[in-house]
Amino acid sequence: MTLGELASIKHIGAKRALSMPVMLPSLADQERIAGGLDAMDEAIAATRVEAARLRKVRAILLSGLLDRSITIAHAELEV
Repeated sequence: MTLGELASIKHIGAKRALSMPVMLPSLADQERIAGGLDAMDEAIAATRVEAARLRKVRAILLSGLLDRSITIAHAELEV
């Protein structure tokens, strides 16, 4: 975009914004959408918890392998 093109973009003030029609979904659709978003939030939270748990397991495993308190053969038997 050139400077001239930027200068031709009109400012949308409060009066113009209020006069613009906005289509909103019905209340039933909003509730359905919100329910889907809630389910996604729960899935994201569960995924984050599991990722944190796996990071802890990984840290413990790597530490044990490095200090030789866990051997690879021993680790395979635990799985």
